[in-house]
Amino acid sequence: MFTIENQATGKFFRTDGAGSILEDALIHGLNFPYGCQKGFCGKCKATIIEGEVGYEGDIPNGISAEEIADGMALLCQCRAKSNVMLAVDELDSIADIEVKTLPCKVSSINHLNHDVVQVFLQISKSESLQYFAGQYIDLIHPDFAPRAFSIANAPSNSSLIELHMRLVDGGKFTNFVFNKMQENSLLQLEGPKGDFFFREDSKKPVILVAGGTGFGPIKSIIEHAISTKLERQIHLYWGVNKIQDLYMDLPNQWAKDYKNIHFTLVL
Repeated sequence: MFTIENQATGKFFRTDGAGSILEDALIHGLNFPYGCQKGFCGKCKATIIEGEVGYEGDIPNGISAEEIADGMALLCQCRAKSNVMLAVDELDSIADIEVKTLPCKVSSINHLNHDVVQVFLQISKSESLQYFAGQYIDLIHPDFAPRAFSIANAPSNSSLIELHMRLVDGGKFTNFVFNKMQENSLLQLEGPKGDFFFREDSKKPVILVAGGTGFGPIKSIIEHAISTKLERQIHLYWGVNKIQDLYMDLPNQWAKDYKNIHFTLVL
């Protein structure tokens, strides 16, 4: 196992070197900048201060041999060959993140209870969506006005987006989702959007309050906190009209698995 440390922030993580440094950084909740994740755009370029990295196959198009000689690396393509000290400016503001309009495909639709579905959207392999835990997207279908939905999964997987949707009485789009939309349906999404996101530069306890499917962005935040091994106390209050509206048992499981996570159901 190797240790990867960002000199700019002091944050570090451990990796076996099987995946790219960027991939492992995102899994561990670090906000390294990136774009295409294919080695073309160069947005994930960083300076290697100490240690050795390598590429599988040819040098990617997004970096030159001269830049590599100067100690630069494309984090989306290189793998650690030893402990690595690097320098990269991590994203810490929504102003740092590009809002994109991307094609996507419905990967799966799961009915969680009588009026809530979990929808997974697969973004094209040539694209990715970088976002902060807690932000939302606009979902675009040619037959309906754009609808805003919070992203319900942590930012560690930028090509698969999870949404929680409640069936709205008389709502044209949610009725379409529940009754007609199928797997492999093609849509567009625009985002990320919103200034509700998890601030990590504090030592205070985290108080999270959700109602109904407002649990979606809270789930994203808690999963991100778990991935970064956050030690701050987290208190989640989830309000529902009746016990049947509690459409996921994840909060109870989190409270069992992590000493710093506490869950209170509000009826």
